Amino acid sequence: MKLSDQARRMIRVILSVNVAAAAVSLIHFRSKEAIPFILGLLVGGGTSLLRALLLERVVNKVISGDKPGSSVQVSHLGRLLIAFAALLVGAMVEGIHLFGVIVGVFSYQLATYSLHSTLRGSEKPWEKKDVANKENDKDE
Repeated sequence: MKLSDQARRMIRVILSVNVAAAAVSLIHFRSKEAIPFILGLLVGGGTSLLRALLLERVVNKVISGDKPGSSVQVSHLGRLLIAFAALLVGAMVEGIHLFGVIVGVFSYQLATYSLHSTLRGSEKPWEKKDVANKENDKDE
C-alpha cells in the first residue's frame, strides 16, 4: 500500500512523540522501572500506527470515488475500539504502564492535529476540480 504524504507525516509524528516520551522516561526513572512505561508506549504507539493506516485506507477509498456506504462509520468505530482495547490492555496487564499506553494512544491525536498545518497552504485532494467543471462554471 502506497502511503500519502499526510499518512507519512502522521507516522513521523507518532514515532517522534513516542521516542521523545521513551527518552523522558529513561531520564526520569534511570533504572529498569522504565521498562513497563516503554512497553506501554509500544502498545499505545503500535495502536496509533494501526489507526493511522486504517484512516489512510478509508480516505483513499473515499477519494478514489468508491461509494463507501457505511464503511466510513464502521472504520471510525473500529479505530475507536482498537484504542479502547489498547487502554484496556494497559489497565489489566501488570507489566505494562497505563500512562505509557495513554501517551502512545494520544500520539495519534497529535499527529492528526499536525495535519492541519500541512493542509492549510496546500491544495486539498477533495477540492480539486476537473477541467469539465471549470468550463461549466465559466458558462454560468
